[in-house]
Amino acid sequence: IFFFFNDTATTEIYTEQIVGSVRCVQETGSMKIFDLNQRVQLRDIENAHQGRIHAMVISSDSSKVITGGSDGKIRVRSLPEGDLLYEIEHDPSISTMTLTISQGGKYLFAEKRRSIYVYDLETKSLFQKIYEAHNNDEIKFLKMTSDDKNLISVTLSEIKIWSLPNLELKHTFWNRTINSMISFAITSDNKYLITGSYDGQIGVWSLEQRQLVYSEAKTRHFDSVASLSISNDNKLLVTGSGDGTVILWDFNSEPSEELVEYTFENAHTDDVNSVTISKDNKYLISGSKDRSIKIWDVSSKKLLYTIENAHNDAVQSVTLSPDNTLLSSSSSDKSIKLWNFNKLLERIEASQNHLKNWLNLPSKMLIRN
Repeated sequence: IFFFFNDTATTEIYTEQIVGSVRCVQETGSMKIFDLNQRVQLRDIENAHQGRIHAMVISSDSSKVITGGSDGKIRVRSLPEGDLLYEIEHDPSISTMTLTISQGGKYLFAEKRRSIYVYDLETKSLFQKIYEAHNNDEIKFLKMTSDDKNLISVTLSEIKIWSLPNLELKHTFWNRTINSMISFAITSDNKYLITGSYDGQIGVWSLEQRQLVYSEAKTRHFDSVASLSISNDNKLLVTGSGDGTVILWDFNSEPSEELVEYTFENAHTDDVNSVTISKDNKYLISGSKDRSIKIWDVSSKKLLYTIENAHNDAVQSVTLSPDNTLLSSSSSDKSIKLWNFNKLLERIEASQNHLKNWLNLPSKMLIRN
């Protein structure tokens, strides 16, 4: 382990963001900024908001961090200093739960229950508002496609695609068999949306065909799919569930066909809260309510290493740094840990070589045959 951060005066960590060498973590009302290269905490900002910080996003150039809190304010701070540049009065009566920013850094998108707000960060003013963008449920996710052409808004029961920057509705996804969507991702080529649901279903939606092209009913996961992750090359999809299983899907084939999958049975003894795939597609990492972090070999489908009691409470998130050298984890025990991923891999290799050498010993050197 490289560094361990803990603050017993705060409650559990809700969100973390990593861009380049900067890592920001938000807790109840406070925000911490870390330099991953130097492995030091740069700033601890108490009372960053009056109340909980529910949403956070870092600009693509790592120059700004933007937070939304239960005080109804959106605050823009400089990075890595953390100085307050300005704030936007979003709505003092509504908690800002979701934020996303355009790749160019010009527009910020925020939700208020079922409505969508677009702010121009250059003029620091409201650019557009879509009142009642969704009719039934509150917005759970707001995410932009990587080409900055579309904004995706997701509720428990429907998905809407909006053209940018004017927020014209292009399409609404809805399917009676898929609802209660609680996890969501977009492939990097902007072709597909993937959703996970409370009832264990996986949905794959085509942005080009504008329809649900694949769904996996409650036959693989038997509990909520709270976490999912797509590899950088869009060839692999990994899902984690409340049933303790982790499933690796071969996303290289057409999603309209039967997706080849491998189930890591009893991967954890409790809910799998977070999953991620290494940038080279060699390793899968999972974090669980059982307090452990596990590293799996994607090729052999074998468990390589388990960090037992990685935290004193549930592991809420596991994230790999962009250069694949650091593994970060956060927990309900209010701690953040940075793990030397290269050292973990070296330890795995050394253990495997030791076992291989032992198996190759001459039979006369064995204690028992």
